[in-house]
Amino acid sequence: MVNDSEELRRFARNIPLPAFLEQQGYVCTPDMQYPGAVEARSDDGSERLSISRKGDVWLYNDRNDPRNKGTIVNWAQRHGAANLGEVRKRLRPLLKDPAQQRLNTAQEVIGANLEQARRTAGQAELERFVRDIPLPAFLEQHGYVYDARESSNNSFKYRGEAGVLLVSRQRDDTWVYWNATNEADKGTITQFCHNNLGAANLGEVRKMLRPELGGDAGWAPPLPARNAAAPDRRAGQVADRGAPWRELPGLDQTVAAPARYYLNQRGLDQTLGRFGDAVRAERIKGWTNVAVAHWQYPDGAAAAFISGWERKGQGTGERSFSGFAGKRGIAVLGQPEGDYLLNICESGIDALSHAELDQAFAPDEAARSVYVSTGGMVGRAAEQSLNALIRRHPPAHIRIGMDADPPNRQGRSPGRMMTDQLVEAIREGGYAGPLSVEQPRDKKDWNDQLRLLRDRGELTAPPGPARPDQVRVAVEPGQPVDWDAVQKRADEPWPPVAARHAGLNAAAPARDTPPGEKTYLYYEAGSGPDSGQRFDSAVGAAAAFHAADPARQPSIIRAHDGGAGVIAYTTCTTRDGQTTHGKSWGDADPDFAAAMAALEHSGDPEKTPRPAMDAELETNAPNWDDAELER
Repeated sequence: MVNDSEELRRFARNIPLPAFLEQQGYVCTPDMQYPGAVEARSDDGSERLSISRKGDVWLYNDRNDPRNKGTIVNWAQRHGAANLGEVRKRLRPLLKDPAQQRLNTAQEVIGANLEQARRTAGQAELERFVRDIPLPAFLEQHGYVYDARESSNNSFKYRGEAGVLLVSRQRDDTWVYWNATNEADKGTITQFCHNNLGAANLGEVRKMLRPELGGDAGWAPPLPARNAAAPDRRAGQVADRGAPWRELPGLDQTVAAPARYYLNQRGLDQTLGRFGDAVRAERIKGWTNVAVAHWQYPDGAAAAFISGWERKGQGTGERSFSGFAGKRGIAVLGQPEGDYLLNICESGIDALSHAELDQAFAPDEAARSVYVSTGGMVGRAAEQSLNALIRRHPPAHIRIGMDADPPNRQGRSPGRMMTDQLVEAIREGGYAGPLSVEQPRDKKDWNDQLRLLRDRGELTAPPGPARPDQVRVAVEPGQPVDWDAVQKRADEPWPPVAARHAGLNAAAPARDTPPGEKTYLYYEAGSGPDSGQRFDSAVGAAAAFHAADPARQPSIIRAHDGGAGVIAYTTCTTRDGQTTHGKSWGDADPDFAAAMAALEHSGDPEKTPRPAMDAELETNAPNWDDAELER
């Protein structure tokens, strides 16, 4: 006799669900969202079942009702079977010949038909992508800036991270592009996704482009500069999207939980309350994203209005999702009033991250700061809106903090290019007040910098005016950005030795250093990405420690590959087994010999017995006043 549970599993494994549902009057078509899946629609349209096979079991879920899901057993229970006994009576005959054979044959036919339909539909979908999605609008969504001066009525030039793109529309309505700086980068929107947005295959391309179908019905081709005297067909076409924006749920609502989780994962949880009205949640295609409002500020007295919003959320794999709804302007977080500071960043997430860092390291500045996002590459609308905001509400100081991008294929950093563009636009707009450029100290963008310091446990204000998260250089009126000065400041190791360690040394009790006393700087070599910078700081800390008292002998440094990433190191002086100094932070650098030479030590580390040093440190560790040795 067949076990009851085993019989239910046989129903789920051996009865082909698509063929069974066709017998019940459902219409089966390819499910284009999931490779190999089938969509079965009931004759009245109340059910849209996505069917797939996991292992050897047929499973379904209803897109119209998330509670309706499971195996054929669950389907039977939902469609009239009051209990498992009735389920068995209904399904047992289907496991016997000839009923089983008929279902298997029908499933083979369905499978062949669906595969052909899937290929046809897939090709038709690709054709819609290249024909119906305006490539210029798609490029603008991804931060590319239209160059009106070098465009024509039939060829549009865009500048962005990948270089200079020439876009045109073929006679068959297909949009194509060609990268003037990279001959291998050309084709349609699908090739652009593959070459520049990280899509590894057509499946990922489809996921990127499906939300764009039908999304730019009101898009109009941009005008080249030579037609500037003609009526601007784009004028008045930017819609006020304030009403749909206000319909989006706030972050405090239950439906926004995935967006709150995404923000918390990125370290953004301390300052959101300040900017709640400018940050909301938006659900698209089953995903809940963070939305950051963009405003356009017209010249003159006309009121600013919401023109669109940035979209950011969890993507596939390690990549996050980025997009845009409507038209770009600038995102404005905070109230531009009084003696305020204006901080300009590249994205809404960067602006929120900058606010978190300011709150940690300069809370007084954070309280009077407004944070602006350009939403990627700086377009004409962003320049105009930014200058209009500055004229309406003049700030006490402007700080431009775009990403610290590495050079692109043309040897230029996109972040620096945008910074230069903003400096020029702001000065030409009439602002003559203090202006500085900033960049993250260790990472490419502000959110990466925030998470790095959060993971280290270093989101605390250090002594002195310098900050561990950023470098800042003033831009004099009429002068370009001094990028050499920015780079020099960025290359300086953190922490600034004189400021950080003077505080530590001052906190230690004053002690006489008897002749012959040794100071040991013991550290563990790890594999952290910033280990070189941290070790440079360790060497400087030891030098400052000795400089404070010339009677102290230089350190003896020993390397040990602890293999544990960033580990604390400890400076201490010992005499007769007693410790007389405290702690610091850091880890090792691969160029060990050069670091020791820079320290000008008097001892020979290679001749210092390693076990004796370890034993001495370990023996005295419990008695250290303010020392801490992490093993």
